[in-house]
Amino acid sequence: EEGLTINLGGLSAVNARALEGYPIGVLWGSRTLRDDAGNIVFDENGFPEQDELEGVIGDPNPDWQGSAISTLSFKNFSLSVLFETYQGADIYAGTKSVLYDLGTWGASADESTANQNLLDFDGNVILAGTTFRGKVHNFGAGPVALTESWYNADGGFFGSGNDELYIEDGSWTRLRELTLSYRASSDWLKRNTGISSAEISLTGRIFREFQSLSRPPAWNALAPHRAYDRVWRGETSQSATPRQSTRQAQANHLSGIR
Repeated sequence: EEGLTINLGGLSAVNARALEGYPIGVLWGSRTLRDDAGNIVFDENGFPEQDELEGVIGDPNPDWQGSAISTLSFKNFSLSVLFETYQGADIYAGTKSVLYDLGTWGASADESTANQNLLDFDGNVILAGTTFRGKVHNFGAGPVALTESWYNADGGFFGSGNDELYIEDGSWTRLRELTLSYRASSDWLKRNTGISSAEISLTGRIFREFQSLSRPPAWNALAPHRAYDRVWRGETSQSATPRQSTRQAQANHLSGIR
């Protein structure tokens, strides 16, 4: 990419950029090598080669975002529900890349059985019928074995990993707010207090998220309201444990005096 570029901050691996010709905050980092036609370049073992030059690898800006609120009433009770959605934004799964590199990401303990001879990142042959720790994956040049040698190199974080491999869909939808209200009004209330009616509300915020990311439940914590270190709106935390997210409950009352 050419033109004026401003580093907006982030990790040493991935940062956000203001770059001429791109939406503000695009994610910048190491990437997969491609030819002039945009096709991935593979090494002799079937793994994608890494470009020597860094560049734009993702856009954390959503394609669209919105919210919807609905209120149901029954006699003196009312229930209001607010949903929010944030769709089409990219995130950089930095925590995932670190834990894969360390061998502590959940799926890194999985074992696979080769149904054909496979090559690992170092070019070692895994014979058909062999069970190994790792998984079989096809980047586009045929099945290969993703083992420790891959995750300790281009497929991880610390060994000059390929950041583009950890760009994921950061879309989410969540139940943002729930409010239960009760309105009281009676002749007794007005006669003894001078208040014609009173409303009491109990509100809870940020209840549950429904995300499109294919990852364990403990990883589903990447909405922008979370207290992670992040690049612009993309998640870039290197911590394996998220900080405490905020839950809030409040009680309100509304009185009418006549």
